[in-house]
Amino acid sequence: MYSTKTAITMSLRDLLNKVDDYTIYSYYLGSFKPGKLINSPLRPDDQIPSFAIFPGKTGGLLFKDHGTGESGNALKFVKLYRGIQTREELERELLKIVRHTNPNQTINTATRSRLVSSGVTDIGIVRQPFNAVDKQYWKQFHISIDTLKRFNVFSIKYFSL
Repeated sequence: MYSTKTAITMSLRDLLNKVDDYTIYSYYLGSFKPGKLINSPLRPDDQIPSFAIFPGKTGGLLFKDHGTGESGNALKFVKLYRGIQTREELERELLKIVRHTNPNQTINTATRSRLVSSGVTDIGIVRQPFNAVDKQYWKQFHISIDTLKRFNVFSIKYFSL
């Protein structure tokens, strides 16, 4: 049976708690040294090193592409590098990075057979605010959004097993 207490929610915040900025950048760039200029990964035709990743004043790693003037944090880099437009796409991309960098969290075939026999399954969910369809569905049972929130019922965007 599914329980919200044992489910693994994978919101953007949850994903960011599992990876740091260096891991995100190195997923795409390989090993790099912060502060050193490299050819821009955002411009494949870049022949002169004009891209740098450096520590920010408030923590984390920021990037600057001196050829275009683009700059920002690791999430902006991912959006630009992969051409991501929506939050959902960004969450999926970060989930790939988390799974790549933390392979112990993925279920391989040996683990899967053990989990199936023991009845344990990891369920990942991404929550979303209640939309009009959700509200109409619960309204037919005379259940308000306040009641749903009180009992930790939420709408999900997608799930994974």
